[in-house]
Amino acid sequence: MNSVRIEKSNRKNRELTSSIVHFMLEKLELNNITLDIEFSNILRDEYALGFSSRNAENEFSIELDRNLNFNDLLETICHEMIHIKQYVNGELIEQNGQTIYKNILYNIDANDYYEDVDNLPWEKEAYEKETYYSKLYLTEVHNGTPPGQRVRSSSGET
Repeated sequence: MNSVRIEKSNRKNRELTSSIVHFMLEKLELNNITLDIEFSNILRDEYALGFSSRNAENEFSIELDRNLNFNDLLETICHEMIHIKQYVNGELIEQNGQTIYKNILYNIDANDYYEDVDNLPWEKEAYEKETYYSKLYLTEVHNGTPPGQRVRSSSGET
């Protein structure tokens, strides 16, 4: 059984975040993990929409910017959940300032990380799959429409 805790967020974001995270846990077949999610001002402070990390064997954290709109929140959670999958499967290991991805060591200076981010293979995978899972979430959970938007019928009525 998975445990998900969401902190420092309003009720609407907690419910939406919980829905997306549980969807991703199911789709990625991730079981028996503990996930702590916290909202903060990381976009302002770190120029990122989200971060994920492994805290212990089956314990992970995700930090999300508190000002994300629906689409950015959806894509960012999907992106970070791909990293959680990479950690769980042993594909991504980060320790002592080094990153190992699929048994290849990458020495990346923290100051250069954001310059190289688009070329890092674990980030490429997350960027590619965030779009797929975002669309899948919208289709399966919200009939293809973000929450709060009305769906037009075939006759053009809302």
